[in-house]
Amino acid sequence: MGRCATGRGHQLAVRFAQQCASAGFRPEIRYEVSQLSAMLGLVEAGVGRGFVPASATRAEVPGVKFRSLSWWNHTVDFWLAWRKQNPLQPFDSYCSPIEFQRGKRFSKRADRQAGSTQLRVKRRLAPRSRHTRVSPRICRPAHLMQFAFMKISGPDLHLFRVFESVVRNGGISAAQMELSLSQPTISNHLTALERRLGVRLCERGRRGFSLTEEGRRVYEIGTEITGMLDANSARLSCLRSALAGEVSVGIVDCMATDPSFRLSDAIAELSETAPEIELNLKIMRPNDITKAVAENEIDIGIGGSDIKVASLRYEIIYREEHAVFCGSAHPFFRRKEEAVTCVECYGYPWIHRGYWYGMRRQRFDNLAANRVAFDIEAQLLMVLSGAYLGVLPIHFAGLFEQQGRLRRLAIADEAYFADIEVATRAGEQAANVAYVSDTIIRAHRIHL
Repeated sequence: MGRCATGRGHQLAVRFAQQCASAGFRPEIRYEVSQLSAMLGLVEAGVGRGFVPASATRAEVPGVKFRSLSWWNHTVDFWLAWRKQNPLQPFDSYCSPIEFQRGKRFSKRADRQAGSTQLRVKRRLAPRSRHTRVSPRICRPAHLMQFAFMKISGPDLHLFRVFESVVRNGGISAAQMELSLSQPTISNHLTALERRLGVRLCERGRRGFSLTEEGRRVYEIGTEITGMLDANSARLSCLRSALAGEVSVGIVDCMATDPSFRLSDAIAELSETAPEIELNLKIMRPNDITKAVAENEIDIGIGGSDIKVASLRYEIIYREEHAVFCGSAHPFFRRKEEAVTCVECYGYPWIHRGYWYGMRRQRFDNLAANRVAFDIEAQLLMVLSGAYLGVLPIHFAGLFEQQGRLRRLAIADEAYFADIEVATRAGEQAANVAYVSDTIIRAHRIHL
């Protein structure tokens, strides 16, 4: 004899043997199969008899006859379970199709303590005899996992990277610049990841940002996954050792006027030594460059940023000097240099760059009148208007200073040198990317 094994097959076999013994005989079970079609095939071949769900009697199998057993009494409980914080379709939409198509009996139970409704379906494996009375068993609620196995996809990796950035920066607001996403978008990504995993990752709101215990575990797993993918991506790229193919390079704006920027020399060398390498140059914002290199969207980044990512490698190639400038229409333009004081300067409106941290804005009194620009050329236009003061690269603003449209102010507290760096992903690099990066660094070291 054989039986169709299920997830509760052992309990079913024990109960079947007990009821056979009550009926006066002991079955010899020779085969256990996991599929109904296999069971019917063995019966058709004459290997033995088997017992199957009552629904199988609808099948027309040549050479197989179905008989009901009046002494066999068994039902299977089906449960519909869902997480209480996840939206669920109306309960009746789950019940009606099964009820009308299969004619089964249902019982609803509202579990207010758990905050969810559970569905129990009683299904008999054999038709009920009119002489047999069956009482439904009392079943304990089953605790089901929302995801028994999670298969990570491309969108999941993006959500992991967003979550990793938020944790690394200590909150959604601080992660905005690195991700170049708005707060609502970042919050929606976190919510999507929480729903995907079925756990609460963090507490966020007016009280600040804090990780839950599950969030800490997810952060550790997520960083391990993304780090492993980045490392193996580089290893796969190394399989192609030829100095050919596209190499994408992200560069901050307004670098062409800097005589210390020797990228043109590097390009000239590459055109001779590796003519099959195709350079793809992109003008990008500093934080966008960091994000793009980290996420493998570009190969090399050139610029300066306050944000540093652990998975990247940085090489300083030179330092870019910045100073404070005002436009020809500003009150300071025609004033004597000794008459311009730092205290008075901080009382006028300023135009800042959006990717600067707040520490550069703490000394200003008239914060409400200050403005933000994310590109140096946009900042320059605001300074040229005469309505704002701004910190600009000397090599870029100097051209307009020679034309008499800007004036450099001797405010030592705001003058500074920005480190211009070459950023690449840490670990192994593809041969063409490594060659381009080394060529750029070498071109700048020659002129140091």
